[in-house]
Amino acid sequence: STKSNNESDEDIVSDVRSLFKETLEVEGDYRKRGEESEGFVAGFGKAGSLDGQWDKSLKSKLNNEDRAALTINEIEPKLDILSGHQRQNRLDIKFFPVEEGDATVADILNILAKNILEQNNFDFEETEAFDDGMVTGRGNINIYVDYDKNLEGDIVIEWFPWQQALYGPHNKKDNSDLEYQFKAQWHSKAFLKNMWPDKEKEIQTEYDDTFTETHRTIKTDQYESPEAKSETVSLLGNKKDPDFVDLAKKKFRVLECWRKVYKTVSILVNIGDKIFHNSEFWSPKDINSVKTMSGFSVVQVKRHRMRITKIANTTLLDDDSPELPIQDFHLIPLYAKKRGNRIWGKVESVKDPQREINKRHSQGVDILNKVAPYGWCYDHQTFPTPKDQKNFEANSSTPGFMQLISNSEKPPKQAEGVKFPAELARYEELASAKLKEIMNVNLEMLGMPSGAESGIAIIRRQRQGLIGNEFLFDNLSLAKRKIGRMLAAYIQKVYSVERMIRILENRALRGDILEPKNI
Repeated sequence: STKSNNESDEDIVSDVRSLFKETLEVEGDYRKRGEESEGFVAGFGKAGSLDGQWDKSLKSKLNNEDRAALTINEIEPKLDILSGHQRQNRLDIKFFPVEEGDATVADILNILAKNILEQNNFDFEETEAFDDGMVTGRGNINIYVDYDKNLEGDIVIEWFPWQQALYGPHNKKDNSDLEYQFKAQWHSKAFLKNMWPDKEKEIQTEYDDTFTETHRTIKTDQYESPEAKSETVSLLGNKKDPDFVDLAKKKFRVLECWRKVYKTVSILVNIGDKIFHNSEFWSPKDINSVKTMSGFSVVQVKRHRMRITKIANTTLLDDDSPELPIQDFHLIPLYAKKRGNRIWGKVESVKDPQREINKRHSQGVDILNKVAPYGWCYDHQTFPTPKDQKNFEANSSTPGFMQLISNSEKPPKQAEGVKFPAELARYEELASAKLKEIMNVNLEMLGMPSGAESGIAIIRRQRQGLIGNEFLFDNLSLAKRKIGRMLAAYIQKVYSVERMIRILENRALRGDILEPKNI
């Protein structure tokens, strides 16, 4: 445990809640815009003041007036092209030797990593995170070891929902300057009791205090102040804060806070024998003993460890600094665009053009439904009988209709009606063109060969079409590099030599690789 001597459970919970509030403030704008972007991509779903791509109040007004409120979704197909490009150009995580002697190690790591990624269906997990980045500005990949199905431990690499990941202030896209992050997931009382049976009593008390109305009444001295009335005061305090509890569904927001905790560490150094040893868990007496040995010196350096704290509202569930293969955040972001605390994806800049497309097309439908392109002029002597007049009114727009009139030299005359305003159609086309220009997703990305073109020419055309969207794939590569480093560290920690040999032999039997002895 990382708890200091004078740090109570209440202090720990208070610190985590305070950090979470700060994080919500830092990421509030991103989360709001992300929900809006989800609605723009899907074309439906309510978020904030929006109903899909429409403002709720405007759409309700149009519906009440029996007017069109159409959604002509031009955003989703463009994102599908980018997502398709990523799917068709997936790259494996590869390890390369630094020196000649590392070649065998790199080969073994590549085989083991490929096996782990296949078991986790990483192709699909990666695409989910990539799509989140395109839409909201950030996707997430989570790494951990699962011992539920295999006591040896299975390395899990999975997509993590963007709504449940929150990051403290940082500027670098690889998280190297990040100090804390949160995983925030809503859970029921039953789930919490199953996951933390040793905290069952505290969880039940938390539930009763939070979701059961308990009040006390303070009565003043009525003789001293006759006008004073009984006053109800809640005993729950901030236990009902909606950032931490869902009163309607009776669920808690379980927060898993990862923080860097810094300490000074003594490194035992022997330059001659190339010995560098971390004595973090040594006693001061043992460290001082090494100092007296010939050739050894002690260097004081700053090191951080990850402190992982889990709370449910005001109950402390866990607080520890585990022995991780890498003392770093295991929730890895995949950004689209990030500048400071501003985070956005491909959707943000085309929301206004998409709104204009919807409005102008809906206006055009309303006009077409109400205007008449032409009309007819006739007098009371044009038709022999009222029946003939009704027949004309019913069939005048029917191709090849026949009509009896009183005088063939004086037929009904056609009059031009109100024409559909061409300016409205041109305005919608302009909005559509602007959306395509801003999104920078064009048909060149599909190859679109004209006539007989070689495969090289098609690939070159696709690369040209990708210009302006490289940042998405560069940031994906950055995230995968970090995943690769963590994967290598976890393989060394979780996999025994015997287990590695079993996997290598199985892969060889499948024909995926050469026999292990030949590697």
